[in-house]
Amino acid sequence: MLALSTTLLAHQRGKARLPSLAVTASPTRAGVELLRWTRLYSGVEPDGPHALALAGDGSLVRARNAAGTLFISRVASPGPGSTYSAWTNLAACTAGTGVALAAKPAEVLLLYVTNGGLDLMARTSADNGATGRPPRSCSPRPPRSARWSSPSQPPAMPAPSTRLARPAR
Repeated sequence: MLALSTTLLAHQRGKARLPSLAVTASPTRAGVELLRWTRLYSGVEPDGPHALALAGDGSLVRARNAAGTLFISRVASPGPGSTYSAWTNLAACTAGTGVALAAKPAEVLLLYVTNGGLDLMARTSADNGATGRPPRSCSPRPPRSARWSSPSQPPAMPAPSTRLARPAR
């Protein structure tokens, strides 16, 4: 063991001092509390494009694209004892393309791609995802004059529209 120098010993016996550094740990980031997540389900589904939304009634609505088949799942009251493995085959879609879900009180919107990536389809539900309306295309169709007349001659494309496409009700 090394001996302390006389100056350090004298300083050690001096008046009590305040610490120069104080450390406080809290589960926040920028003043916002960090949530502690709990795994509720470890499924056997393959990795792929997926989406989820919490509907207005608290139900969990999920969608996934499994190699060109669109599956949907609704868990009425998500929690530790809920069943997360029940999926419904909803429609065919383009393999590898994304899916999107959005929800607001009583309404759920599902978007997916079909026809080799050419059509954006929308399905809506007015009962928090329990049932759904038939799909509608959100993709604008080019006018006949804009279609290709020959493989070597691309058509003149119309000017872009500032109007957003949305499914008809």
